[in-house]
Amino acid sequence: MPTRIITKEEALLVLKEIVSERPDYVYPKVELGSCFYRYEGAPSCLLGHLFDRLGVIDLFLKPDDGVGEDCGDGHAGPIAAYSNWACGAVKIEGDLLPILARAQSEQDVGTPWGDALNIALTIFA
Repeated sequence: MPTRIITKEEALLVLKEIVSERPDYVYPKVELGSCFYRYEGAPSCLLGHLFDRLGVIDLFLKPDDGVGEDCGDGHAGPIAAYSNWACGAVKIEGDLLPILARAQSEQDVGTPWGDALNIALTIFA
């Protein structure tokens, strides 16, 4: 049973707030080829900011490392946490998942946050 359910309405409201604060922000390329939900103790990527504001970021992360939790399937890191949704602790309602995935993917290739969310919403909303 999930400990937290995130609705599409709630997530999009928060994402739009985040993007309105930094619409032209381009997430820096990282050498590991992936973003971090948390870096040096603060939310880092677009979804890291979302999960932080929704109060669920710690359900996705090992303490203080910004790397996704190992859900016992042999895969650790942000991708494992993202695909397993915090080892079942978080449930994403409705058709929100493809919006989040596309916005994050756009961010990861250097698209500014405002454009990344707009692209995701244009395709999936």
